[in-house]
Amino acid sequence: NLFTKKSKEESPPGWKLFGRIPPRSLPHRQAEEITLDVPSHQQKPDRPVFLSTSKKQQGLEVMSTTALILESRPTNLPSKTPEEVEKHRQQYEEMVEAAKRKELKDLKLKKKQLQQQRKLEDQMMAAARVWDSEILPCWESMKMAKKTRDLWWMGLPPNVRGRVWQLAIGNDLNITHALYDICHERAEERIRFVEEEGSSGAGYA
Repeated sequence: NLFTKKSKEESPPGWKLFGRIPPRSLPHRQAEEITLDVPSHQQKPDRPVFLSTSKKQQGLEVMSTTALILESRPTNLPSKTPEEVEKHRQQYEEMVEAAKRKELKDLKLKKKQLQQQRKLEDQMMAAARVWDSEILPCWESMKMAKKTRDLWWMGLPPNVRGRVWQLAIGNDLNITHALYDICHERAEERIRFVEEEGSSGAGYA
């Protein structure tokens, strides 16, 4: 028979199973024997238990802290005793609750910081409006007022800071940009002269 002869001369590989191709010539194996050859990370647990991954507490959205999965042992390992199951379940629940508490605490802290930041921004915006509308237009009469001093101690808003300090410092000497450049150049010349005198005196000594 042609087909019988071909099967005796050539034995094609069998179906690919778990990344391995067993030859057809191997004897038939039971399912339990094949399972033992499968790595443990490729096997499915016999009874996985999933817990809820989201929960609202006190108006805050608690992010997923139950990504951990409480699993039974793979089928190729001995089953846990009831004592082990209960112990591991308690440890798992304690770990999840601790993670939830920490996550909730972090969320509350972030919310508090955000509220403080918004409050500070609102105060700065209100102060800037007061500076622009009440204080800066009437600087000479308002610069010594208690309201001006209190707002100043709270911190100057960035959009009025330069103008306020310019008015506060003043320019009683009527120094222009050109006069400032001249004085700056003379000061640098004087510094160089003093340094040269000091180095020459040290050389003669």
